Amino acid sequence: MSMKRPRSIAFTSSVVLLVLALGGYLGGWGWTGFRGNTLWDWLHLLVLPVTLAFLPLWLRTHERDHTRWAIGAACVLVALAVVAVGGYGFGWVWTGFRGNTLWDWLELLIVPFVLPAVLAYLTVEASEPSAAEDPVASRPTLT
Repeated sequence: MSMKRPRSIAFTSSVVLLVLALGGYLGGWGWTGFRGNTLWDWLHLLVLPVTLAFLPLWLRTHERDHTRWAIGAACVLVALAVVAVGGYGFGWVWTGFRGNTLWDWLELLIVPFVLPAVLAYLTVEASEPSAAEDPVASRPTLT
């Protein structure tokens, strides 16, 4: 399958979701069910699928594109910090953060980030040859 098809499917799906969300929040389309959902609700919905979607790309490119990944992660963390301060400190109701505890945050972030990271680590460890399997690595060296 060419790369154009998954990209066009992802783009089309994103546009449809955006139109439905805008219609639900701004247009009063009650049938969408979007009105009343906060950023916290969206994070619960999207963090795991987005993490799982980006994990294979990260595994393939994190070494050669380390700077890009670091900048992207920093931008996400800064944005999250801004909305967390706004939600907790300034009462931004649309964030839905007020009232959430450390446990709620752990629940939101443990499965989407820690579980894929552990699985990725175990996959890499399992795919690397051990010294017993690699005859060159197990040869004694002459000193």
